[in-house]
Amino acid sequence: MGPTRGGARRCEGGDGPASRGAAPGHLSGRSGAGAQEYADRVRLAEMLGARVVTDLKANSSFPTRHPLHVNGAGFFLSPEAIEALGEADVVVALDWIDLAGALRQAPARAARAVVAVTLDPYLHNGWSKDHGDWPVVDVWLPAVAEDGVRQLIEAAEDDPVSSGAVIGPRLPQETSGGAESRPPHDQIPLAELADALRSTLAADGVVLARLPLGWDSAWWDFSSPTDYLGYDGGGGIGSGPGMAVGAALAARDDERMVVAVLGDGDFLMGATAVWTGVKYGAAALVVVANNRSYFNDEVHQEKVAHHRDRDPSRKWVGQRIDDPAPDIAMIARAQGAIGLGPVIDPAQLRPVLEEAAALVRNGALVVVDVRVGAGYSELMAGGLVREVTPG
Repeated sequence: MGPTRGGARRCEGGDGPASRGAAPGHLSGRSGAGAQEYADRVRLAEMLGARVVTDLKANSSFPTRHPLHVNGAGFFLSPEAIEALGEADVVVALDWIDLAGALRQAPARAARAVVAVTLDPYLHNGWSKDHGDWPVVDVWLPAVAEDGVRQLIEAAEDDPVSSGAVIGPRLPQETSGGAESRPPHDQIPLAELADALRSTLAADGVVLARLPLGWDSAWWDFSSPTDYLGYDGGGGIGSGPGMAVGAALAARDDERMVVAVLGDGDFLMGATAVWTGVKYGAAALVVVANNRSYFNDEVHQEKVAHHRDRDPSRKWVGQRIDDPAPDIAMIARAQGAIGLGPVIDPAQLRPVLEEAAALVRNGALVVVDVRVGAGYSELMAGGLVREVTPG
């Protein structure tokens, strides 16, 4: 598993975190879609009284309104997650994506044992370095997370110290103030788009196939393993449309509506996947949160400019998707889908989404272009500029 304290050690029998009477935390990463597997994760956390951290790179793996869930699931650790992991005596990482990066964001305030339940080391190779940094762990349990969870439950059941957790009320999840600010008149705040989607689709039940980088987890709660399907596995670009279509084809027999909220750059890079969806009868709602920019690159170029003491005002050069702005709805129609928008007036947002939802219920693949303001949630912006401890 890479660097280990005292050598790699496998977790067997009762030699797990429960037997040491420690205060654990969970990093709940990639998980299976089964209801029992999901329930097992909840049961293990409750048995140990472990605070649970999730993120938006992986699918929904733990109910976000559960008292043990830590506020602020995102693409980076939230301040609450950093605090919870920093105070934990034991961290159990259940197939967490980029464990080393997460642990660097949350340095321990005291001696902390790390248990990694994952098969990732079997995929690592020295040629591509696609594994990133090696996490330093104390115990490696080479298993898929679901098998590891069952073994840990058995160990906790055999341990008299783990007699059940006292679960207090869940702290309120606050929405970041920056994302709520009103952008120019021809742009709709991403938070407002999320609110309109949630209220419009409240009666449908939703499978969120994809969310954009600027999304704030406080805008939508997850309570099952297929409420949200996660991000692409390799950090690729242009994968959003394909993920939306694939999810819609896989969920043909699911009564819930498949919804994907994509960035405009992501959509434009993979728009031809929409043709495949139409060809094979995929019903889905694809909402393009169109900020007319490859904004993630703008953020990186601003960060590099500051680092090199250069003018950050030119960060947009080569990244703006404007003047002219591509006609997203027309591109969707060119693939055989129904294209709506651009939606610029906030007063038209809900009526257009209601029209789109009705079309999806009748089996259509609908793409809606919504002009949103450029920017990220406070959590995402904070993670991008956060300084972490090397190593």
